[in-house]
Amino acid sequence: MRQPEGFEQNGSGWVWHLLKSLYGLKQSPHVWHQKLNSVLESMGFSRILCEHSIWIYHRGVCVIIPVFIDDVTFAVKSKSEIQKVKDELSTHFKLHDLGPASWLLGVKIECDCRNHTLHLSQCQYILDLLQWFDLTDINPVGTPLDPSIQLSTSMAPQTPEEIAEMQGVPYINAVGALNYLAIATCPDISYTVGVLACFTNNPGMQHWKAVKHLFRYLKGTLDYKLTYSPSPST
Repeated sequence: MRQPEGFEQNGSGWVWHLLKSLYGLKQSPHVWHQKLNSVLESMGFSRILCEHSIWIYHRGVCVIIPVFIDDVTFAVKSKSEIQKVKDELSTHFKLHDLGPASWLLGVKIECDCRNHTLHLSQCQYILDLLQWFDLTDINPVGTPLDPSIQLSTSMAPQTPEEIAEMQGVPYINAVGALNYLAIATCPDISYTVGVLACFTNNPGMQHWKAVKHLFRYLKGTLDYKLTYSPSPST
């Protein structure tokens, strides 16, 4: 530790103990989470045990608050109740109201209140991935995994030439990005991503071709949406 540049007192051998956390320090996320949790609990919210970034409060209607760092989303049936929570929260923090949620963590949100449906999609995220991995010109296919190929660890690089060839292939980055898609809005690729994730330790060119095959499938299903709606029978 050292004193910040431009603020040196009592010699260079002295350091300062912080009374408040500063942005960017290792402990800052933990301190912020503690602060947010204490404020929400003082408002009557309870943090759920299985996911510490979601708070719930029952005050006539159920109020659900999922949080990503400092991005707070409100889920509640009553608009007036949302405003009450915002007003109370604004007494503790400076808030910037972005209005109804339309984008969240790369996920496009389309809410049709009249038909009680919610559509989630990541078309732009897929397009960004195609550009990132230089695959914008690939042709679409109809399956996420080629059924004629059985991937195995024996397809790992064997020769020095194959090893050198795979060193410049962003296999782990691609599988990680695809995994977010599978979790968020594309359950149809979950199995394929799980298979590809088995070879991140030492992938070969056949494994990389399977990744590109999955990207070809995604390019052909850009308009797919994950839709939540009530059962028509109830």
